[in-house]
Amino acid sequence: MGINPFLLGLSSDLYARCQRLINLSNATTPYPELSLFSKEVDKKLSHLQERITDLQNGEDFRDHRFWKDAYYEYQDISREVALVEQFALPVLIRYSRSDHLASRLVEKLGGEIGYPQELLPIITTTSNQYYWAKPELKIVAMPTGDIDGLLGWPDLIHEMAHILLESWTDFLDSFRPYLKQYYHMKRQSIRDLGNLESENKWLQQMKITWGNKEAGVWQIEMAANLIATFVVGPSFGWQHIRLSINHSNNPFTPSPGDFLEDHPADQAQLDCIAEMLILMGFKKESQNLLQQWAEIIRMGRAERPQGYDLYYPEELLKGIAKTVFDSCNDRGLTTFTYNKKHPQTAVIVNLIDQGWQQFRESSKDYPAWEALANKDLKHHLGETL
Repeated sequence: MGINPFLLGLSSDLYARCQRLINLSNATTPYPELSLFSKEVDKKLSHLQERITDLQNGEDFRDHRFWKDAYYEYQDISREVALVEQFALPVLIRYSRSDHLASRLVEKLGGEIGYPQELLPIITTTSNQYYWAKPELKIVAMPTGDIDGLLGWPDLIHEMAHILLESWTDFLDSFRPYLKQYYHMKRQSIRDLGNLESENKWLQQMKITWGNKEAGVWQIEMAANLIATFVVGPSFGWQHIRLSINHSNNPFTPSPGDFLEDHPADQAQLDCIAEMLILMGFKKESQNLLQQWAEIIRMGRAERPQGYDLYYPEELLKGIAKTVFDSCNDRGLTTFTYNKKHPQTAVIVNLIDQGWQQFRESSKDYPAWEALANKDLKHHLGETL
């Protein structure tokens, strides 16, 4: 048996689809950052076309014994094309002045925090799912309501951190010994005490979800939080409390017995943030966060479930905070500790910090303060970029 005609037809159709997307991505734009992004999208789609051509001309297509390999390669290419079409093309087609201003904000912010220029994302301000990132495409989405909303901007840095973690693949390597030591210690304890099989099952789930493979999403989310805390300080903790109140029902979910989620429990996230602040020298600010959080917990009458500590042991929370603190310093990110002392060269970082201070001191007067701050910031961006 020779070439599979149906798969050949599908691959040709996918090639033509790539070409249509290339044509759409080449629209003229007055925004330099969008022109750069357009070239990157064009390059990615052209590379996918090359993979399609290689697939069509390769032996896997021509020998039925290897059709399975050709099939899986085709599917992989198709998924990558779909990713570009679903996320990159809408950014290119719908890019607006609001997106441009947000991207300029991120460019200036990146310079203040030591963010690598080659990893700076393009920003879309049309998200209906809060903040999100597509690290492989260097896209960050901001909710429309946060275009001039300073209080939410710490989460913008969280999403930017996901791009760093995608590129800096060894960033969390020194966290592995913490996880390995805890897992073996806890497994031995379960064996010695003859505990329930369910506890052993939960321990296995904890190991996978905290791990460094594809399913290990908790260490990535924690690390993104901690990077944001490292560069923007206590305001990230205050924003985390705000986000938890607005979007979460139970601060201790997921715990053993719950359906596993991509994000660890809000309580554990805050504990990590508080630990990072202590490492940075902000012990008082860390305590203030925890006190406010405790008040929220009392108001919501949430109770820490049995087994919670199995998923979120103190040694892992402190371990990942120390890992990220050291790695941020090693990679040359600029700590909030430094930027707080240099407000003239870290305008946006300090503005976010001032915003949260103003909100906490006088929430009634905050909207007027924020409106004026945004006006001044736009003037500043116009002069500096």
